[in-house]
Amino acid sequence: MSRNDWNFIQTIRDFRSVDPLAPIDTPSEVVAEMRDEDFGAEYVLNVPLVDYLLTSEKSNRAKIISAVEFISKRFADSEGFFQAYWLSGRSVDRFTRAVAENWPGYGIASINSDQAPRHIALIISHVSPSHIATNMNPNGVLSRYLSTHAPLVFSENISFTSGYEALKLLRVEIEELQALAELDDVLSYVYENSLYAITVENINYAILNLLKEAGGAVEPELDPRKSNYTAISAAQDRTIKAYIYDNIDTYLEDVGLAIDSNTEESKDSILEILNHPEADPDLATQFALKQSYIFENLKDAPDYIWRDLLFSAKVVINWANILTYFLYENSDHDRLNEMLDRDEVVNKLVGTEIPMSSQSGDDDSRALSLFIIQNTNIDISNYTKLIACSPYIYKNFPSGNPQDRNLSLARLGKVSFNEESFASTASSSELRAALIQRHISKYLPQAEKYPLDIAAKLILLKSLTGSTEKASIFKMIKLDELQSGENVVPQVSRYLATRSLDTENHNRDLVAYCLANCSLSELVIEILYNFIDLLSDQEITSALRASPEPYCQFIKANTRQKLDRTDRNLDFVRKLDRRNIVSSISEENDTIRVNAYRKGVLKILFGE
Repeated sequence: MSRNDWNFIQTIRDFRSVDPLAPIDTPSEVVAEMRDEDFGAEYVLNVPLVDYLLTSEKSNRAKIISAVEFISKRFADSEGFFQAYWLSGRSVDRFTRAVAENWPGYGIASINSDQAPRHIALIISHVSPSHIATNMNPNGVLSRYLSTHAPLVFSENISFTSGYEALKLLRVEIEELQALAELDDVLSYVYENSLYAITVENINYAILNLLKEAGGAVEPELDPRKSNYTAISAAQDRTIKAYIYDNIDTYLEDVGLAIDSNTEESKDSILEILNHPEADPDLATQFALKQSYIFENLKDAPDYIWRDLLFSAKVVINWANILTYFLYENSDHDRLNEMLDRDEVVNKLVGTEIPMSSQSGDDDSRALSLFIIQNTNIDISNYTKLIACSPYIYKNFPSGNPQDRNLSLARLGKVSFNEESFASTASSSELRAALIQRHISKYLPQAEKYPLDIAAKLILLKSLTGSTEKASIFKMIKLDELQSGENVVPQVSRYLATRSLDTENHNRDLVAYCLANCSLSELVIEILYNFIDLLSDQEITSALRASPEPYCQFIKANTRQKLDRTDRNLDFVRKLDRRNIVSSISEENDTIRVNAYRKGVLKILFGE
């Protein structure tokens, strides 16, 4: 055994890392000295050693399998050895086959390698195409990699001795044909065997370049950007035509319909697509409707295509055309619902009215209007916009109509106020309030005839905009209603706390009750500001005690507080001073000083 051989064995015995290029003079003796487990460890990753093992693959099969198992488990750590072997190894082809045949996952693992193109190129070059397609391509992962990275793979300086059959067996679909432009053999094979993705870029590249090379150039007046299928059909070379005809749906979806400017196809091309036995009817119809003409009136076209014209926006979107289709005996009302729920359609109809002309007849117009008003499939936002287009006012809400639809009808005034409509809102305070709000001027003079519960009153108190109308609703609230629920007082208090509120003619008992029972201190002080003239000294001091800083300090012993000097604050503290609730006040620049009694107001007022 030579010194090199001994050094190699000693490296293994010392558990040191082995240089992939470490020299071995007599590999047979080195192999004899190595233990079986050494072939499943990093020590096997030596170029001369692997060369020797591959010279006698049958007798060394177990050792080769162990080596490949180690590589499969430590692939990232083995990358340096691959690079060394590709440079110095004598049997790159046998090494590649050994790894691929004993570890089918080699190709998938190598995809994430920095040397991925080299790995895959060697696999394609040296491994059986059937083995690659059958055993090395789970879930099409290798096919997808090659579809994306073929230009890199086939640019490796490698002789592809097995040809390119693996591409066909893997059913590769090259993503970018043009990227193979410098690889003539590969490009020709891919084109002739239709191994490229059907995309706008690939089809147009094939039309403008590969058809010409094949002697079947298209007619110059046919622009594939405007009449793509027509240009393909006119070419003498039928390679592309046959490919897309056999994959017609993919072509329609990814090319014919994807090219925005593809709007000038010939009549023959459109008919060929429409009559294609395997074309998806929806895609074929879209292709036909993609052409440029838009009908002004639906009745200008034969009725069998009304649905497609309307739903593909190949007719002007207006109520007249919608009414025509709605009355059509074969109309699809479900599809009509879908169309009427599209924002772009609704926005074209907003501000227009469903026609009531004698041409359609009032009954027909009412039928469409009722179809929309009773519709539960359209999004509520679009529904609200559409019912605004109805020219009709209804006496009552449609039977069984959902709450959200009825609310929209009430808020838009599409239901009149009368005994019938009022009675139909009995189960919903929100709906009743919406109906009354829309007809408030009609309701108030006869309010006693149409009593409201506290929930409806609270809604109106919040939603009405006119101060006079709000005051009228407040007058309807009774003390026992304030006491009926914990949420009532805060809502009424929020109204009473409104700044610039006209405080005349407000029920003193209701104000005092809210002031005493409102748990929101910020509302208490605002109510106190608004209604101080209505309240007793005791009610005021109790409210101050429940107010936020600094107001709660006004009644405490020997305190001195500051407020911003505003007209509102000055008016308030002067009233407190006049009623001896505070000891004194003074004005200092932008500040008002409020001085409490030494012993506190409670002792002064009540002798406590």
